[in-house]
Amino acid sequence: MVIKLIGIGLSYSGVMVRSKFAIGLMEKLRNIMRDKLLKSEYEYFENESSGSMSNRILRDMDAVADYMSGGLAEFLSNMVIFVCCFMYLLTVNLSMTLVSAIC
Repeated sequence: MVIKLIGIGLSYSGVMVRSKFAIGLMEKLRNIMRDKLLKSEYEYFENESSGSMSNRILRDMDAVADYMSGGLAEFLSNMVIFVCCFMYLLTVNLSMTLVSAIC
């Protein structure tokens, strides 16, 4: 029961940290994109259609947002689980844990 409550608390705090981090990162990326577009030469805008530019920008931003919400979150969650399990195994049987970690 206690482990379940700890898991729920870690899950909730992980979601909150990831969402704040992702929002901050997306805001920085939007600012970088805006600055680059504002500094672009006039010929670039004549040669590219507005639909092509907006499609490329949105596709790139969506790819980053998907990674931030899925891939990175899963990796960090798995690392926390691994460390917790390893610490638990150390408390159960130190010598067996060390032998299994080496082999």
